[in-house]
Amino acid sequence: MLPELKLSKIRHRKQTCIALQFNYNEGLLKLVRTIEGSSWSKTKRFWYTPYSKEKVKQIKTTFKGHVRFSIDKELLKAPTEGYRKQGEKRILTNTQRDILNAFYLYLKGKRYSKSTVETYSMLVADFLAFPY
Repeated sequence: MLPELKLSKIRHRKQTCIALQFNYNEGLLKLVRTIEGSSWSKTKRFWYTPYSKEKVKQIKTTFKGHVRFSIDKELLKAPTEGYRKQGEKRILTNTQRDILNAFYLYLKGKRYSKSTVETYSMLVADFLAFPY
């Protein structure tokens, strides 16, 4: 019976990655080391590599015939459109700005710390700006 290789999409070290999880097997270790950019995470205890559709295809091709695949559905989904990249400006309508401003004033009225007000406001702004 072939060993199982579980593939899933994860966030590791502030980037989207593919986690490759399998029970210890020398043959699979040799294969995973042939994948460019693959690394071992001591803290998470799995192999990972930066995410791309091409990388998923490469992993499937490399391990084909050597393992049974268990693939997380999130891994196969196309990246969601509309996510704001880090450093990219958030675009809000006037109504959304009014809502965000009212929320900001509410938090200030509750006398929350500056850092809490900034964090909560940023999260609500991301929520308001998310396309649905």
